[in-house]
Amino acid sequence: MSKEYEEYNKNVAAPNNETAEHLLVSIDISMYPNKEDFIPPIKGFIKEINNYSDLIIKTYPTSTVVQGEYNHAMNSVQKTISACHKKFKNAVYVIKVIPDYKALD
Repeated sequence: MSKEYEEYNKNVAAPNNETAEHLLVSIDISMYPNKEDFIPPIKGFIKEINNYSDLIIKTYPTSTVVQGEYNHAMNSVQKTISACHKKFKNAVYVIKVIPDYKALD
C-alpha cells in the first residue's frame, strides 16, 4: 500500500481507523435510458446488479440502493453499468455515494 493511500485512508476514506476495504457504503443509483422504451433497460440494470453477492439491494420507484463493503459495492456498480452500456446503450446514471452510512437494514 502506498504512503499516499495510507494517508488518504487515515484522514479521508476511513477516519475511524477503518481501511477503505472495510468501509461501508450506500450507493443510490438512478438510470435514465435515452429511449422511448425505457423499462427494459431499467429492469436489465436491476437484474444485473442483483447478480452480485454480499450486497444489500433495494429497488424503489425512482432509484436502486446498493449497500455493502466499499470496494465490492463500487466495483459491482461499475461492472453493472458497463454491462448495461454494452447491452442497452445511451443511458444516463445519477449516482450518490454515501460512505460509512447504512441506508438499508
